[in-house]
Amino acid sequence: MTTLSKFIVTFEIPHIHSIKIGVEASNVGTALQLAESAFNSGSLWETRSSHKLLHDDFHDDGEAMERYVEQLDGAPFPLPDATVHELELQTRARSLLDFCRIVCDAAPSLEEQIVDLDRLFEVRLSARSIQHIRDLLPHLTAV
Repeated sequence: MTTLSKFIVTFEIPHIHSIKIGVEASNVGTALQLAESAFNSGSLWETRSSHKLLHDDFHDDGEAMERYVEQLDGAPFPLPDATVHELELQTRARSLLDFCRIVCDAAPSLEEQIVDLDRLFEVRLSARSIQHIRDLLPHLTAV
């Protein structure tokens, strides 16, 4: 019987982070200063009247990819970092948004003064779906 070892395999792919920001300014230098200020303060991704995020994407830079392998020698895997938590949060938020869309589609018009919950929940939810929603809520309220 073969004993399995733990490894961490790292892939490093060169990329370019391309960001385009719309700003109103009297000249090129001021436009650059406003955009850099928004980037450096982290407000770039917030909706502001002073600037508008137009594009934010990553592009691979060539075909090169470095690979590294680290054997853990009996140590446990490290805990996932913030990037993994962010991806999980986004996935859970999308799931909750999908559910909200189902409810909104099934809901009566907003012109009605009283919402008949029996009619609203004619959308049938399985026990599994309800449990999935219950599992999602603590993660989303923690944000």
